[in-house]
Amino acid sequence: MENSTLPDAIEAARRAVADHDAINEMLHEIGNLGAQHKQFPSKMEALIEKVQAHVQFEEDDLFEEARKVLSEYRLEELGLEMEDRRKFLEIAA
Repeated sequence: MENSTLPDAIEAARRAVADHDAINEMLHEIGNLGAQHKQFPSKMEALIEKVQAHVQFEEDDLFEEARKVLSEYRLEELGLEMEDRRKFLEIAA
């Protein structure tokens, strides 16, 4: 492990899960409002900002922590799982 500890990686993962939970809650709230609701634009903008901040966090911090504490084999597995999920979401959209 280079300049990182397992607790750092665990904390980064916990933050990522909390972000995912918050984003899911925001999606649920926006879905219940409907596009015609007066708060829809501001709620949607807040969601976009949250998602962008989360993606930046994952790219800058979470993935770096993962590289420090996970084996090359496990990183490859995760990469394949992420690619499969991306393809699934593209097809479902």
